[in-house]
Amino acid sequence: MKTYRKIPIVCLQFLLVLGLLFGTQTTVKADQLDEGKAAHNAGNNQEALKLIKPPGHLGIKYGLAGEPRGIKKRARWYHKAAEQGDVYAQYNLGQMYAKGKGVPQDYTEALKWFHKAAEQGLHGARYRLGQMYAKGKGVPQDYTEAAKWFHKVAERGDPLAQSHLGILYAKGKGVPQDYVQAHKWFSLAASRWFRGERHKEAVHNRNVIKKRMTPAQVAEAHKLAHE
Repeated sequence: MKTYRKIPIVCLQFLLVLGLLFGTQTTVKADQLDEGKAAHNAGNNQEALKLIKPPGHLGIKYGLAGEPRGIKKRARWYHKAAEQGDVYAQYNLGQMYAKGKGVPQDYTEALKWFHKAAEQGLHGARYRLGQMYAKGKGVPQDYTEAAKWFHKVAERGDPLAQSHLGILYAKGKGVPQDYVQAHKWFSLAASRWFRGERHKEAVHNRNVIKKRMTPAQVAEAHKLAHE
């Protein structure tokens, strides 16, 4: 019996760094970052917070400066920013808890911060929630919740979420088994990935499901994919 190829977990950290640097948040000048870091190192956190707005920017500075010993400081600054509602800091803090970097690995904490970022509309956080619910990390395995979060991201054109959603529809996990929907999402993912292994995976999965469909179902799936 043919199997569906699993989609690997990918690191979205670089996307979130870009989001922080080019987002709509308050611009922080380089000298402010340096002064804020110096104030923090001197133990004057109140002054540091005044200079770094939002404080999540200092977390980025530690991250991009290549300071291997700065990861715990980065986590602390992400925590300060996350508590103030900084969506990117919330996501990055979730990533750190999920990976055990700068903080003890804690999937429950990771899930909490991904939820907060997802509720603010961050697609990377929504995708990570889908993964965690599907794998049962920090929460009992729940394919219905996984499908809900993958749907939100897939509808925005994310091919990873589209592929995951196709597999859930093909297997009837978290959603009613629906080969038409599975074929549609695999087709959309394949069209987003023009080449490479992931394109091949999406095409492979679509071909597997196609063999279980009638010509009318295939035609309907094609129509849905091009709407």
